[in-house]
Amino acid sequence: MRANNNVTEITGSPARVWGNVLIPANGKMALKITGDILQTTHTTALEKKESWTPIQNIDSRQQSRPETA
Repeated sequence: MRANNNVTEITGSPARVWGNVLIPANGKMALKITGDILQTTHTTALEKKESWTPIQNIDSRQQSRPETA
């Protein structure tokens, strides 16, 4: 696990996808990257849901290439 004090957070309103149309939903949503964890918080008038997802290699954008002979 890396020691990283940078926190990236995105907040906004959630939506549902119906066909090719986004339909606004009630509540607020926040996504936060803290170190190697993606924390998601979804708050509505009735409940608050939180989840934590471990992530790896967030700073890596290279794709592996097959070796050629």
